[in-house]
Amino acid sequence: MKLHVISRLATGSCLFENITIPAGESLRQESPCRRVTCIEHHRTVFIQECTTYYCPSVNCRMEAQEGLYPSCCPKPVYVAN
Repeated sequence: MKLHVISRLATGSCLFENITIPAGESLRQESPCRRVTCIEHHRTVFIQECTTYYCPSVNCRMEAQEGLYPSCCPKPVYVAN
């Protein structure tokens, strides 16, 4: 999770990467896979990204997913030998 201080703030909203997000609301994205929440009174956006998983065995691989955050986060998949 990250906090990003925004340099431009419109009344009642945050401007993040040329996208206006209403104060107190979140934007869920697929690429990059994240949720961005406008926290107006702190002049910040809160960025939630996918949890990092590591495959514990050679029979495991990370598989890309589709959809908006958090559905787009990669998941470990076990494969047979």
